[in-house]
Amino acid sequence: MTAFGHNCSPEELVRTLPRAAALGYTHLEVRVQETPLEAFWTPEYCREVSAACSRYQVSLSFHASQRINLSDPSPRFAAPSHQLAGASLEAAAGVGARWVNFHLGMGYDRDTPTHRRQALECALPALTTLVEMGGRLGVAVTIENLFRLPRADLYYLGERREDFSYLLGNCPGLGFCYDSGHANLEPSPLAWVEEFAPFLVSAHLHDNDGHSDRHLPPGDGNGSVDWPGLLAALGRANYRGPFILEGVERTWIEGKTYLVGLLDPVRCAAAGSVSGRLE
Repeated sequence: MTAFGHNCSPEELVRTLPRAAALGYTHLEVRVQETPLEAFWTPEYCREVSAACSRYQVSLSFHASQRINLSDPSPRFAAPSHQLAGASLEAAAGVGARWVNFHLGMGYDRDTPTHRRQALECALPALTTLVEMGGRLGVAVTIENLFRLPRADLYYLGERREDFSYLLGNCPGLGFCYDSGHANLEPSPLAWVEEFAPFLVSAHLHDNDGHSDRHLPPGDGNGSVDWPGLLAALGRANYRGPFILEGVERTWIEGKTYLVGLLDPVRCAAAGSVSGRLE
């Protein structure tokens, strides 16, 4: 059976677990914040979280702070990001989370091939260190596709498939988190799934109008994601991870209802999908 998950804050985690389980969710992705993690993820709280996850049969992953910039070329400014990234892995290991997902961060100055390659060359050793650390802790590391910003002097690293080709091809063990809303703001959104299927660990599912990152429920009337096509692509990629619905509670409830309807075997067969490979 296809597993569903949704996002939540660390403060909401324990009290969210019973309701998530009652709604048929078997996974939660925790948004890690910038506060000193060791002060929040104490051994006592980790034991409480682990016990509650076991009780409700819900697995966890972490979404690292978006303030982390793994591509910063300045050692002075990169050091806090690297420290927070490592602390996120340690906190994840403390509650048995399966992976930690990272944004690659920002590239500065004009987005030229030279500047972008320099940013990627800064990110690669940072990711290699994190993957090695995660291997020791039993926590996977994933990176998430982003989207282009309108400013010419500031850009997301990871909004082009070429960025991922370089990083995934040069960092053994690094995984890929596909974000449907971010991909929908770029050309050929399904190409991300097709090209990086061997690295696919996680999937963030939400909709938008093709112009802004609105985190609408999948199937929202104002959305434009090709959901039958995406589910079929995930099936061909043999994706077996959870469908993590990113957004507010309306996204979790309405989006799950819509996707479950699409995954109905009769409807999927009529659409040429391969839901059986998502079982």
